[in-house]
Amino acid sequence: MGDATVPVPIPFDMADPEAVAKGMSVLHEFTRRFGMIARVEENGADISLGHAIIQETREIEQYGKRVRFTYYLLDSMVANGWPMWATDGRSGYGGWPTEGGGYAQVRQPFVDAPLAAWNKATDPESRRKFERETVRDSEKDWTAAEKDPYAYLPGLASRLELAAYSGVLEKLKRAGLQGDKLRKEFISTVEKALLESHVYAHEGRHLIDMQLGVSYNAELEYRAKCAEVAFAPIPQLAFGPFSATKSAKRLPMVWRISVS
Repeated sequence: MGDATVPVPIPFDMADPEAVAKGMSVLHEFTRRFGMIARVEENGADISLGHAIIQETREIEQYGKRVRFTYYLLDSMVANGWPMWATDGRSGYGGWPTEGGGYAQVRQPFVDAPLAAWNKATDPESRRKFERETVRDSEKDWTAAEKDPYAYLPGLASRLELAAYSGVLEKLKRAGLQGDKLRKEFISTVEKALLESHVYAHEGRHLIDMQLGVSYNAELEYRAKCAEVAFAPIPQLAFGPFSATKSAKRLPMVWRISVS
């Protein structure tokens, strides 16, 4: 036992240079052996670890500005932050920017969402439940809007979501699709729309803005959200709450570890 390697705690204390060096050596070794991509919070209290099943270069162009970045698709998540632990796997990070101007996307959320969309659009019980909740939330929207003109309105968001699903479904039916072919094309259409707006347009806007010298977090997120809507294949799916961002001092310290 005297020759055994002492395990390095992960997450590790980011304020301790020695702990950082040891911890990063472990992460680099995981990358070399398994193609792992890691996200580590600046204070070391939160971490995400996943296997990169796809690594490719993507190019985004918006309003005459163009950016190329390395895109990673992650699966087999070993950990995905505190939210994943707190919700027993029902929540977690959908992705994060990587050091060096890339982006790592977690596969699972973008697989589950189109399937849930299909159920909401076509399963009678699921649709009735969603419509009841939409009516209830829409009534509450009025009270929320009276208190705060900038409030997020869940009822409005749900109506836009349902309108988007209904529009896709009707378009595919008019094209003559039915049965399994209809289901497959619906899921594919919604998945592509979510990726184009929530990932490529949003994160591409971040990278373009950083090149332009935009550094204020609220401004970055506002511009990225506008890009989600402007470049969305299905704009109704791009509307939603503007996510609150952490202060610059608490943003994640993200490590891009190249996959060979």
